[in-house]
Amino acid sequence: EEHCQSPAIVNFQNFSTLSTSYTWDFGDGNTSTAFEPTHTYQNDGVYTVSLISSSNCGADSVVYVDLIKVGPAYPCNVSLPANGGLSQTQTGCEGFLYDDGGPAGAYSANYNSTITIAPTNAVAVTLEFIEFDIEADPSCQYDYMTIYDGPSSGSPVIGTYCNTNSPPTFINSTGSAITIQFTTDEGLEEEGFKIGWECSIPSAPPQADFEADILETCQGNVNFSDISAVGENIPTAWYWEFGDGDTASVKNPSHTYSTSGQYTVMMVASNSFGADTVIKTNYISVDKPAAPEGPDVEVCPGDQANLIASSPGVHKWYDSPFGGNPLHIGDTFTTPIVQQSTPFYVEAEVEGPDQFTGAPDNNIGGGAYFNFQQSLYFDVFAPVKLYSVKMYALIPGNRHIQIFDNTGGTVLDTLIDLEIGEQEVVLDA
Repeated sequence: EEHCQSPAIVNFQNFSTLSTSYTWDFGDGNTSTAFEPTHTYQNDGVYTVSLISSSNCGADSVVYVDLIKVGPAYPCNVSLPANGGLSQTQTGCEGFLYDDGGPAGAYSANYNSTITIAPTNAVAVTLEFIEFDIEADPSCQYDYMTIYDGPSSGSPVIGTYCNTNSPPTFINSTGSAITIQFTTDEGLEEEGFKIGWECSIPSAPPQADFEADILETCQGNVNFSDISAVGENIPTAWYWEFGDGDTASVKNPSHTYSTSGQYTVMMVASNSFGADTVIKTNYISVDKPAAPEGPDVEVCPGDQANLIASSPGVHKWYDSPFGGNPLHIGDTFTTPIVQQSTPFYVEAEVEGPDQFTGAPDNNIGGGAYFNFQQSLYFDVFAPVKLYSVKMYALIPGNRHIQIFDNTGGTVLDTLIDLEIGEQEVVLDA
């Protein structure tokens, strides 16, 4: 049996008959008297294993020379760790994984074990299900295998499988690790599984690129996304500079700009082979309205104060600068009775200019007549209110108007009685 790394866990099977005691020598200085022991080889090497079986009638022995081989020169042939043991991590780029019964035996009852495959310098792992025989059940709740997209059982679940719900031939991770958990009950133990794995290791640096969900904003909230070229050379680490002194090291960061201006954004995408940098000059334009102004007010303990804000827009008063409780809407705010110096906060809500995103009228072509449902689709990147629309009718009568959000939820569902000709219809949606 060959293992590509140490420590290597080996499950031994005993085919002795008419014996009452057993002495195993694992070739690394360790022994066991168990019937079918599990042994961990802590170091790379080639090991000869012997077994002495005895009874009142005598003893017999068998020796397997160079039975166990451990080291990076050998392919990874791995059985699941012992029941209930600590999760094991395999770092070899390719190999085969068996249930705890090994290549030839059935898996155990009342078993639960986990293994993670996280090859060194890999960007992705592919599993190939070569053999698969796990007790059938419509909901896969007796004996089952769960695959996680990541380095632990806390990672996102790819799927749970048994003979009723077999896995696909190939499963790919989205990152550098994939975790397999196998759980059984008692009653029926099938032949188990053989899974091959192979990793993808970069042969070149990434081809870095990114995008933002909005390029011009009055709020300053921007979501960035890595859109580097896919393939085996995908990045595994990121470094961002947003142009205002702030940085991030996640794949898809969100950032809030606090002041108006033009911002140049840089992303460095890297993998084990190297790094690539992309810089987008004056990529984000932030145009925040001026902050409201107002003088501080001094009052005696037990009094109220009248606070006045002077700036364009609708003023909203709060008891905290972020996420506070709304207190009042208006230019002047009368505080509750105060006993000590107390700050209050005001923001100005300023409406942006009207946006004309289409033709000003219907003189844009030959036109046509329809007697079925028509729809318009808009990409909306920030909260908006659709106050009114301009409509044209050749004949009077009711029109059924519906507005849906991006999830299909109904925002507005109403009947509008149109007159002949052009008219503005208030929807206030």
